[in-house]
Amino acid sequence: MQLLLGGGTEDNPYSVTLTYRSSKTSSIVIATVNPGASINGEGNTLTVEVEYGYNYINFYVTSADKTTTAYFSVTWQRMKEARSNANIPSGTLYSVAATEGNSDGKICGLDASEEYDYRLSTSSEWIHVSNTTEITGLAAGTYYVRYGETATLQAANVYSTVRVSSATESMSISNKSDKQIVGLAESASRDERVDLKIALDDDEWVTNSDFVKAIRTYTSYTRTEAVTIYFDGYIVEDGQKYYTAHFNMPAYYSNRTIEIQTITTSIEIYYTISSPEEVYINSEITPTSSSDVMVVNKENVYKEGSEVTISLSVNDSYGTRNLKSFKVVDSEGNTVAESTDGSAVTVTMSDDLTISEVETEIVYADFTAMNAQLARLEGVDLYAYTDSTRVEVEYYLSYYENMYNVTQRDQYQVDNFTASLKAAIDALEPKPGDFTEINSLMESIPSELSLYKDDSVSALSLAQAAAQVAIDENWNRLRQSEIDLLADDLDTAIAALEYKDADYTAVDKAIAEANALNKDNYEDFTAVTNAINAVVRGKNITEQAEVDAMAEAINTAVKALQVKEENSDTSTPTDSGDSNVKVGDTNNVMMWLVIMAACIGIAVGAFKLKNRA
Repeated sequence: MQLLLGGGTEDNPYSVTLTYRSSKTSSIVIATVNPGASINGEGNTLTVEVEYGYNYINFYVTSADKTTTAYFSVTWQRMKEARSNANIPSGTLYSVAATEGNSDGKICGLDASEEYDYRLSTSSEWIHVSNTTEITGLAAGTYYVRYGETATLQAANVYSTVRVSSATESMSISNKSDKQIVGLAESASRDERVDLKIALDDDEWVTNSDFVKAIRTYTSYTRTEAVTIYFDGYIVEDGQKYYTAHFNMPAYYSNRTIEIQTITTSIEIYYTISSPEEVYINSEITPTSSSDVMVVNKENVYKEGSEVTISLSVNDSYGTRNLKSFKVVDSEGNTVAESTDGSAVTVTMSDDLTISEVETEIVYADFTAMNAQLARLEGVDLYAYTDSTRVEVEYYLSYYENMYNVTQRDQYQVDNFTASLKAAIDALEPKPGDFTEINSLMESIPSELSLYKDDSVSALSLAQAAAQVAIDENWNRLRQSEIDLLADDLDTAIAALEYKDADYTAVDKAIAEANALNKDNYEDFTAVTNAINAVVRGKNITEQAEVDAMAEAINTAVKALQVKEENSDTSTPTDSGDSNVKVGDTNNVMMWLVIMAACIGIAVGAFKLKNRA
């Protein structure tokens, strides 16, 4: 983790310097941990193309809730790759001597597509050259030459030594062999290139590679040293076959001569064996006799009739594979040998051969532990967890499928990934539960529950108590379904609250009293009947006033009844608790007094008669 400096403000941004050597990193992606945050007011990622050297990247990040903005300044140093093969191949470079006292020598053999540095052995300053096959304008001396820095590669850390001689420092060259050598130089200076072009018959091959000798003659003896020959290949010009090669004149020059001595050849037919195209397959071809193989154009060729054993192996640097089978076919595509289990085969050379139809089986890494961690996430709603812990898991989930391409050789990659995934899953932190609906329902519970029936209030109390437990215990988002169910239960209980029934006692009493009357004794009983028929049953306690009004309407209608005149001697309806006469013609008071007096007289008379008897 790089230490960030600065305060995160626009004037003093967070800053960090990063150095990466990989030349393959041509672009980088900066991403926010929280996907809801934004970079430079846009998405949550920023892609930046990076050049070699220092890249200065400035940006700002705004939080998901838009409340915070932090500024960053990243210095990204992209280093160039070191060369994987820094050595200039032997025999590639050679020199052309400088004339005496002049700077007209050359170093030749450069690849025009490459970059080079050179310097005198006595100098510390490298001089860069490119797009050329030779370095010119050189005085006699010893020079160092190396591959130079390119757009993507560092300069080589090793060099080749090349000597530019004076034209006076030369050695003679002579052909002592029985072969014709076309265009052979008569002399050359040290480190100059000498080309050989040896004429051969069509089926003739050069079989030795040390026929060039440096001869120094002393007073009492002669010393012979081999000169390294670089084979350039067989060519045919105007129907003539040639063996072509070259050598660089030795570094020494005094008292030496160069002789082309015995050149050994053979008259044979040789065939090639082409290796498989698959880069992950190594082929090993072993002749029964080493004398049956020869190098032609830097490639082994095998004598007709000789036996060779062909064995293949898997290059594990490309991943783990098991070799299952392969075939060897001739120039016509006919199978001359077949391995059905990947083991070696032996063939007799009679044609150019090719190793083909190589079948391998990839051995993948063990994904058991990784799959176990992925199984933990099946059916899991990651959005039930805090953003900071969720995005960490999502990061690993974004490329876990790539792990299935890892072979057994790189098991450690899967193991490291699995450990990181497990740690991210273990660190998941649930969000608090959402009690919005429950809290809203709690607030909607009526304050006066005495108006409701006891059984519905009891059911509500149970649902309310259960919901309160979830609130008090602060259930998290993983129990949201339970929280939602409690909310549903509470909502159902509230909806099921049932008011108590209204009290119809007064209504029933009024109806009973009205029904006790003989409606034929009254002028019009319709009002009473209508009032009774207007009674609506099933009202609840909140409608008690309406029920009381029904009773009052009946009583009022009864009180308003008028007795018919012909039934004036009948009993008249009285108001409960009121002894005053209220029915009939109030103007006939005298008539009522007479009737009452007569009744009293009759009663007294009857009493006397009874006592006499």
